[in-house]
Amino acid sequence: MGRKPAALSNSGVYHIVFKGANAQDIFYGDDDRLEFLSRLQWVLGKYNASALAWALMDNHVHLVLDCGTTDPALLQHDLAGPYARSFNLRYGRVDPLFAERPFREGVEDQSYLYAVVRYVHWNRAVAGLAAGLEDRWTSYREVLAGEGIVDVARLLDVFGCVEEFVRFHESGLGGHDAPLARSDQGLLTDEQLIRYHERRWGGGELRDGGPVDESRAGRTHSRAEEDRRAQQAAAAGHGVERVQGEVGAPIRHATS
Repeated sequence: MGRKPAALSNSGVYHIVFKGANAQDIFYGDDDRLEFLSRLQWVLGKYNASALAWALMDNHVHLVLDCGTTDPALLQHDLAGPYARSFNLRYGRVDPLFAERPFREGVEDQSYLYAVVRYVHWNRAVAGLAAGLEDRWTSYREVLAGEGIVDVARLLDVFGCVEEFVRFHESGLGGHDAPLARSDQGLLTDEQLIRYHERRWGGGELRDGGPVDESRAGRTHSRAEEDRRAQQAAAAGHGVERVQGEVGAPIRHATS
């Protein structure tokens, strides 16, 4: 039986992880990373999408993308396929470069958007690939510089200003129930993050905080769901309510 199609997010925002097949490296050098970013920028323009965060690891990539009403599978296909073919041609490979299907989850509210953006920006440092946040291969420096692949204006609208963006990223990583943090060891690793969601939601793609259930579409969140989201927001960082306003609020989209 084939795998069910991944769920679409109500917000249009997704956390996507491209992983190397069999955990193999997908970048052999900086030229590969630069090519991937160039292709990412082209795909974003093609589909009128925007990047809210990105991080290039050795054997995987984290992206937080606002795809609007576009199916993110189209962006995934047009990004991963051409890059893999180019990579294989350059290095004389014939085997698949990426795992069969990327990890993808919907980002449905402001509190989770704050947490996942910070998670992505910390990922290289937590993995020991960078000394801190200001690393060449994440979008964190783009926000500080005011330009880049990431949609800086959108992020500053979300966080309020550069100072709040920096403060939130540096404000602590602990939490007892946040899917992106642990009180004892800081941020979850990628595998721990995926296992967390598999345990909590049965492996489904996230929408409204859990696997998609079309019978629930359009319903308001239950009290238990609201409490869970409030706990996650509090755990994701000190003072998050001051940045985001209402816990569990829908993601704000830029107005023209």
